[in-house]
Amino acid sequence: LEGAGHRFRTDSDTETIVHLWEDLGPECVQHLNGMFAIAIWDTKKRTLFLARDRLGKKPLYFYHRPGQLVFGSELKVLTEVPDFPKSVDPRAIDMFLTYQYIPHPYTIYEGVQKLSPGHYALYSQDRLEVKKYWNLDLNREIAITPAEASEQLQALLTDSIKLRLRSDVPLGAFLSGGIDSSLIVRLAQDQLTQPLHTFSIGFSEADYDETAYAQMVAKAVGSVHEEFRVTPDAVSILDQLAWHYDEPFGDSSAIPTWYLSELTRKRVTVALSGDGGDELFGGYDRYRALMLSTWINRLPG
Repeated sequence: LEGAGHRFRTDSDTETIVHLWEDLGPECVQHLNGMFAIAIWDTKKRTLFLARDRLGKKPLYFYHRPGQLVFGSELKVLTEVPDFPKSVDPRAIDMFLTYQYIPHPYTIYEGVQKLSPGHYALYSQDRLEVKKYWNLDLNREIAITPAEASEQLQALLTDSIKLRLRSDVPLGAFLSGGIDSSLIVRLAQDQLTQPLHTFSIGFSEADYDETAYAQMVAKAVGSVHEEFRVTPDAVSILDQLAWHYDEPFGDSSAIPTWYLSELTRKRVTVALSGDGGDELFGGYDRYRALMLSTWINRLPG
């Protein structure tokens, strides 16, 4: 951008996005790596640009009615707008009871949408246009050996974690002792000159307690490890969870995650986690059940 004549007034990564918008308009998102939710107001074109990262890691909500567009990173922000209609969408209730959450582009409120992952929106002269800029091509096949795939995967994970280790505030990592968080902690520690701070949470019920595995991993990688033992009380934190989530959300892991985050925040401001690994790599038992069901369906009735 500097080579193209742009002059930066700050050292902020956010300013980079503004200069990209000046040059490329909506195509600026193609040059962004990572998670983001963006709003840019172009005073010359009198156009508002909204964009959400490829996988929807960052949230972005909007509500459009004649003469007005309201947007924000939390639903509760929109409800502060005068005359905001708080009508519950019956379709959203149906989806919640089916999936345990409300998938995009729907929200619990009728007429309010989540900007879908890999999409951007342009708002000008009271006209709203939403476009998809990225999607995962599941039909694409690559001729690659398992060894080559393993090597490329390690390179991508290492680069991904390297980017996320950039932080202006104290940084640590959640460590459950499972494959996902253990791998992240190992790759992060390999790139740091100081021991990484890792955190795990323990429970009195043995079936849910994985602290022994977390301790093994922490010892192996040399992290500074802290373990918190709690007795979860879902009722006592339910109001706080509902306030933060803004709409129905049925994943019970929200409760231990709340406790772990609350305790970790006393030590660090940012924590890496292994969320999403099971979804990407088929790590849940239900995926094995799904595979078995496809074999059973081939049998004669």
